[in-house]
Amino acid sequence: MNKLEERAYYNNLLDIYGELLSSKQRSILRDDLCMDLSISEIADNNRISRAAVNDAIQKGKAKLDAYESKLHLNEKQSECLDIIADLEEKCTNAEELRLLKRLEELHKNAI
Repeated sequence: MNKLEERAYYNNLLDIYGELLSSKQRSILRDDLCMDLSISEIADNNRISRAAVNDAIQKGKAKLDAYESKLHLNEKQSECLDIIADLEEKCTNAEELRLLKRLEELHKNAI
């Protein structure tokens, strides 16, 4: 997995499981993954050391990995979206396509 794929993966996990992290870990991971701030910028913003930021990022990612290894919600979400995309390619009926789009939106908002 390259850096971009890894960032996207952890961004998805953060969206799914972020509320299970402490508010500080969640905030630091969002700054790192979503805002693309440097370790120094995150440390300055939070008035903590760079080592503390690195520690929070590593422990936060480890927790996200642990949640995903137990619950597999990211994996299931990807599978569902792949199935919906396959069905959209095969559908020719406008009403069926509309329902699939609605299902896709409901699924994305459910997790």
